[in-house]
Amino acid sequence: WDIYLYDLTKNTERRITAAPSGEFNPSVSGNLIVWDNLASNPSTISLYDLTTNIERIIASGETNNPRISGDKIVWVDGRHGNWDIYLYDLTKNTERRITADPSAQANPQTSGDKIVWQDARNGTMDIYLYDLVTDTEKQITPVSMGYNLFPRISGNLIVWQARIDGNWDIYFYNLATDTTRRLTAAPSE
Repeated sequence: WDIYLYDLTKNTERRITAAPSGEFNPSVSGNLIVWDNLASNPSTISLYDLTTNIERIIASGETNNPRISGDKIVWVDGRHGNWDIYLYDLTKNTERRITADPSAQANPQTSGDKIVWQDARNGTMDIYLYDLVTDTEKQITPVSMGYNLFPRISGNLIVWQARIDGNWDIYFYNLATDTTRRLTAAPSE
């Protein structure tokens, strides 16, 4: 498995990685690409700068699922015996642990100064938000909302899939208005 880039402006394809092991889970923001290499030992989170054509390792160990937005990279990291969310700030060249709960956190996403992820601390999967400006964490989904997975964030909007009434639907939360809304209601998944 390798990472490829398709440039929509130039209508060109470019191979980014060529390692003999496998690269997975790419994420792109501007001229920066991140991915994980689960096949390497230890696994790594890599960053490639399309402007400078320089690749570097951001983290290694039990790491996976990196996502990038602007100068912020988030990923899942198991260095403390459970899955936590970590952040690397490219502007400050600093790494920071975002979650420390002993349950598993997964599927992080970032947009600007906000990070969302799914979290098992309440016995089901819930969606949480961390605001880097205020250094505060907030649970987005109430515990009674069922099983919530795969959050995505853009600005003040968060979407995720939730299994509440026996099938999966898409929900959306607006940070500006503090409101949650169900977007799909079809009987199918």
